[in-house]
Amino acid sequence: MQSIMAVLGLLGFAALIVTSLGVGGRLLWLGSRTRRLPELMIGGAFIWAGGFPGLLLVLVDDGSGSGPAAHGGVLAAISLSLLLGVTMLCVFTWRVFRSNGWGGLVTFACIEAGLVIGHGGGALAALTSASSHAATFLWIGVAFRIAAYAWAVAETTRGWLAARRRCAIGLTDPIVANRMLLWAIGLGAVLAIWVHEAVTLAMGGGPGSYLVIALLGFLCSGSLWLAFFPPAAYQRRLAASGSGR
Repeated sequence: MQSIMAVLGLLGFAALIVTSLGVGGRLLWLGSRTRRLPELMIGGAFIWAGGFPGLLLVLVDDGSGSGPAAHGGVLAAISLSLLLGVTMLCVFTWRVFRSNGWGGLVTFACIEAGLVIGHGGGALAALTSASSHAATFLWIGVAFRIAAYAWAVAETTRGWLAARRRCAIGLTDPIVANRMLLWAIGLGAVLAIWVHEAVTLAMGGGPGSYLVIALLGFLCSGSLWLAFFPPAAYQRRLAASGSGR
Protein backbone atom coordinates (compact mmCIF):
# COMPACT_ATOMS: atom_id res chain seq x y z
CA MET A 1 0.00 0.00 0.00
CA GLN A 2 2.78 2.43 0.87
CA SER A 3 4.50 1.77 -2.46
CA ILE A 4 1.23 2.42 -4.31
CA MET A 5 0.81 5.72 -2.45
CA ALA A 6 4.40 6.63 -3.30
CA VAL A 7 3.75 5.98 -7.00
CA LEU A 8 0.56 8.05 -6.87
CA GLY A 9 2.42 10.86 -5.16
CA LEU A 10 5.14 10.76 -7.79
CA LEU A 11 2.59 10.79 -10.61
CA GLY A 12 0.72 13.71 -9.10
CA PHE A 13 3.96 15.61 -8.55
CA ALA A 14 5.08 14.87 -12.11
CA ALA A 15 1.73 16.01 -13.50
CA LEU A 16 2.04 19.27 -11.59
CA ILE A 17 5.57 19.87 -12.93
CA VAL A 18 4.60 19.09 -16.53
CA THR A 19 1.51 21.29 -16.34
CA SER A 20 3.44 24.16 -14.76
CA LEU A 21 6.10 24.02 -17.47
CA GLY A 22 3.61 23.54 -20.30
CA VAL A 23 1.14 26.24 -19.29
CA GLY A 24 3.91 28.59 -18.16
CA GLY A 25 5.86 28.17 -21.40
CA ARG A 26 2.79 28.82 -23.50
CA LEU A 27 1.84 31.93 -21.54
CA LEU A 28 5.40 33.29 -21.70
CA TRP A 29 5.36 32.75 -25.45
CA LEU A 30 2.02 34.57 -25.68
CA GLY A 31 3.30 37.38 -23.47
CA SER A 32 6.42 37.77 -25.60
CA ARG A 33 4.16 38.36 -28.59
CA THR A 34 1.58 40.63 -26.95
CA ARG A 35 4.07 42.28 -24.53
CA ARG A 36 1.33 42.31 -21.90
CA LEU A 37 2.33 42.09 -18.25
CA PRO A 38 -0.37 39.65 -16.99
CA GLU A 39 0.64 36.86 -19.40
CA LEU A 40 4.32 37.33 -18.62
CA MET A 41 3.75 37.37 -14.86
CA ILE A 42 1.47 34.37 -14.62
CA GLY A 43 3.58 32.41 -17.12
CA GLY A 44 6.67 33.14 -15.07
CA ALA A 45 4.84 32.15 -11.87
CA PHE A 46 4.09 28.72 -13.35
CA ILE A 47 7.70 28.22 -14.42
CA TRP A 48 9.54 29.54 -11.36
CA ALA A 49 7.12 28.62 -8.55
CA GLY A 50 6.00 25.28 -9.96
CA GLY A 51 8.03 23.63 -12.70
CA PHE A 52 11.62 24.63 -11.96
CA PRO A 53 11.56 24.04 -8.16
CA GLY A 54 9.88 20.69 -8.78
CA LEU A 55 12.66 19.59 -11.10
CA LEU A 56 15.28 20.71 -8.61
CA LEU A 57 13.55 18.79 -5.81
CA VAL A 58 13.97 15.67 -7.90
CA LEU A 59 17.71 16.38 -7.91
CA VAL A 60 17.77 16.81 -4.13
CA ASP A 61 15.92 13.53 -3.64
CA ASP A 62 17.99 11.56 -6.13
CA GLY A 63 18.87 8.89 -3.57
CA SER A 64 22.62 9.44 -3.82
CA GLY A 65 22.97 9.65 -0.05
CA SER A 66 25.34 12.62 -0.32
CA GLY A 67 23.46 14.52 2.37
CA PRO A 68 21.93 17.99 2.47
CA ALA A 69 25.25 19.83 2.67
CA ALA A 70 26.15 18.68 -0.84
CA HIS A 71 22.86 20.09 -2.10
CA GLY A 72 23.29 23.57 -0.63
CA GLY A 73 23.43 25.18 -4.07
CA VAL A 74 20.32 23.31 -5.22
CA LEU A 75 18.39 24.27 -2.08
CA ALA A 76 19.41 27.91 -2.56
CA ALA A 77 18.26 27.77 -6.18
CA ILE A 78 14.89 26.35 -5.07
CA SER A 79 14.45 29.17 -2.56
CA LEU A 80 15.31 31.86 -5.09
CA SER A 81 13.12 30.26 -7.76
CA LEU A 82 10.17 30.19 -5.37
CA LEU A 83 10.85 33.82 -4.45
CA LEU A 84 10.78 34.85 -8.10
CA GLY A 85 7.75 32.75 -9.02
CA VAL A 86 5.55 33.70 -6.07
CA THR A 87 6.56 37.35 -6.53
CA MET A 88 5.35 37.18 -10.13
CA LEU A 89 2.06 35.67 -8.93
CA CYS A 90 1.68 38.58 -6.48
CA VAL A 91 2.40 41.11 -9.24
CA PHE A 92 -0.26 39.43 -11.39
CA THR A 93 -2.80 39.46 -8.56
CA TRP A 94 -2.11 43.09 -7.74
CA ARG A 95 -2.13 44.38 -11.32
CA VAL A 96 -5.17 42.41 -12.49
CA PHE A 97 -7.40 42.68 -9.43
CA ARG A 98 -6.15 45.46 -7.14
CA SER A 99 -4.23 48.00 -9.20
CA ASN A 100 -6.49 50.85 -8.06
CA GLY A 101 -6.10 52.18 -4.53
CA TRP A 102 -3.62 51.60 -1.75
CA GLY A 103 -5.07 48.36 -0.36
CA GLY A 104 -3.64 46.12 -3.05
CA LEU A 105 -0.26 47.83 -2.99
CA VAL A 106 0.02 47.51 0.79
CA THR A 107 -0.99 43.83 0.64
CA PHE A 108 1.55 43.20 -2.10
CA ALA A 109 4.32 45.00 -0.19
CA CYS A 110 3.67 43.10 3.05
CA ILE A 111 3.59 39.69 1.36
CA GLU A 112 6.65 40.51 -0.73
CA ALA A 113 8.65 41.56 2.34
CA GLY A 114 7.89 38.23 4.00
CA LEU A 115 8.83 36.31 0.83
CA VAL A 116 12.15 38.12 0.56
CA ILE A 117 12.98 37.44 4.20
CA GLY A 118 11.90 33.79 4.08
CA HIS A 119 13.27 32.71 0.72
CA GLY A 120 16.19 35.12 0.53
CA GLY A 121 17.25 34.11 4.04
CA GLY A 122 16.72 30.47 3.19
CA ALA A 123 19.01 30.77 0.17
CA LEU A 124 21.72 32.41 2.28
CA ALA A 125 21.35 29.75 4.97
CA ALA A 126 21.74 27.01 2.37
CA LEU A 127 24.94 28.55 1.00
CA THR A 128 26.57 29.56 4.29
CA SER A 129 27.04 28.22 7.78
CA ALA A 130 23.84 29.88 9.06
CA SER A 131 22.06 26.53 9.16
CA SER A 132 20.79 27.24 12.67
CA HIS A 133 18.43 29.82 11.16
CA ALA A 134 17.32 27.63 8.24
CA ALA A 135 14.17 26.38 10.00
CA THR A 136 13.10 29.94 10.82
CA PHE A 137 13.52 31.07 7.22
CA LEU A 138 11.71 27.94 6.02
CA TRP A 139 8.69 28.72 8.18
CA ILE A 140 8.62 32.36 7.09
CA GLY A 141 8.78 31.30 3.45
CA VAL A 142 5.97 28.76 3.83
CA ALA A 143 3.79 31.23 5.74
CA PHE A 144 4.08 33.94 3.11
CA ARG A 145 3.66 31.51 0.22
CA ILE A 146 0.38 30.54 1.86
CA ALA A 147 -0.51 34.23 2.20
CA ALA A 148 0.32 34.91 -1.47
CA TYR A 149 -1.77 32.03 -2.79
CA ALA A 150 -4.63 32.75 -0.38
CA TRP A 151 -4.72 36.32 -1.69
CA ALA A 152 -4.70 35.10 -5.30
CA VAL A 153 -7.47 32.55 -4.62
CA ALA A 154 -9.62 35.16 -2.87
CA GLU A 155 -9.26 37.71 -5.67
CA THR A 156 -9.80 35.17 -8.43
CA THR A 157 -12.89 33.75 -6.72
CA ARG A 158 -14.27 37.24 -6.30
CA GLY A 159 -13.62 37.89 -10.00
CA TRP A 160 -15.35 34.64 -10.97
CA LEU A 161 -18.45 35.49 -8.92
CA ALA A 162 -18.63 38.89 -10.60
CA ALA A 163 -18.15 37.33 -14.05
CA ARG A 164 -20.87 34.76 -13.37
CA ARG A 165 -23.31 37.55 -12.51
CA ARG A 166 -22.42 39.31 -15.76
CA CYS A 167 -22.93 36.03 -17.65
CA ALA A 168 -26.52 35.96 -16.42
CA ILE A 169 -27.26 39.21 -18.27
CA GLY A 170 -25.08 38.46 -21.29
CA LEU A 171 -22.20 40.84 -20.55
CA THR A 172 -19.43 38.22 -20.19
CA ASP A 173 -18.47 35.20 -22.25
CA PRO A 174 -19.16 31.99 -20.27
CA ILE A 175 -15.76 30.64 -21.34
CA VAL A 176 -14.04 33.61 -19.69
CA ALA A 177 -16.03 33.14 -16.49
CA ASN A 178 -15.28 29.41 -16.46
CA ARG A 179 -11.59 30.08 -16.94
CA MET A 180 -11.67 32.25 -13.81
CA LEU A 181 -13.31 29.40 -11.88
CA LEU A 182 -10.78 26.85 -13.10
CA TRP A 183 -7.93 29.23 -12.29
CA ALA A 184 -9.29 29.63 -8.75
CA ILE A 185 -9.52 25.84 -8.37
CA GLY A 186 -5.95 25.35 -9.61
CA LEU A 187 -4.59 28.03 -7.29
CA GLY A 188 -6.63 26.58 -4.44
CA ALA A 189 -5.03 23.18 -5.02
CA VAL A 190 -1.54 24.73 -4.84
CA LEU A 191 -2.57 26.64 -1.71
CA ALA A 192 -3.68 23.35 -0.17
CA ILE A 193 -0.28 21.82 -1.01
CA TRP A 194 1.49 24.64 0.87
CA VAL A 195 -0.89 24.28 3.83
CA HIS A 196 -0.23 20.56 3.81
CA GLU A 197 3.51 21.27 3.82
CA ALA A 198 3.07 23.55 6.85
CA VAL A 199 1.10 20.88 8.71
CA THR A 200 3.71 18.24 7.82
CA LEU A 201 6.50 20.50 9.08
CA ALA A 202 4.60 21.18 12.29
CA MET A 203 4.29 17.43 12.86
CA GLY A 204 8.03 16.92 12.44
CA GLY A 205 8.16 16.20 8.71
CA GLY A 206 8.52 12.75 7.20
CA PRO A 207 6.33 10.73 4.80
CA GLY A 208 2.58 10.22 4.90
CA SER A 209 1.60 12.86 2.35
CA TYR A 210 1.86 10.93 -0.92
CA LEU A 211 -1.86 10.50 -1.54
CA VAL A 212 -2.69 14.09 -0.57
CA ILE A 213 -0.06 15.52 -2.90
CA ALA A 214 -1.19 13.21 -5.70
CA LEU A 215 -4.84 14.26 -5.44
CA LEU A 216 -4.00 17.96 -5.23
CA GLY A 217 -1.50 17.68 -8.05
CA PHE A 218 -4.00 16.00 -10.36
CA LEU A 219 -6.71 18.51 -9.39
CA CYS A 220 -4.42 21.46 -10.14
CA SER A 221 -3.17 19.94 -13.39
CA GLY A 222 -6.65 19.08 -14.66
CA SER A 223 -8.13 22.49 -13.88
CA LEU A 224 -5.22 24.38 -15.45
CA TRP A 225 -5.25 22.31 -18.62
CA LEU A 226 -8.99 22.93 -18.98
CA ALA A 227 -8.49 26.64 -18.31
CA PHE A 228 -5.75 27.20 -20.86
CA PHE A 229 -6.16 24.31 -23.32
CA PRO A 230 -9.95 23.63 -23.34
CA PRO A 231 -11.15 21.02 -25.87
CA ALA A 232 -13.60 22.24 -28.49
CA ALA A 233 -16.40 20.08 -27.07
CA TYR A 234 -15.86 21.57 -23.62
CA GLN A 235 -16.06 25.11 -25.03
CA ARG A 236 -19.25 24.29 -26.92
CA ARG A 237 -20.85 22.94 -23.77
CA LEU A 238 -19.94 26.09 -21.85
CA ALA A 239 -21.24 28.35 -24.59
CA ALA A 240 -24.52 26.41 -24.63
CA SER A 241 -24.92 26.57 -20.84
CA GLY A 242 -24.23 30.30 -20.61
CA SER A 243 -23.35 30.04 -16.92
CA GLY A 244 -19.54 29.89 -16.78
CA ARG A 245 -19.62 26.83 -14.49
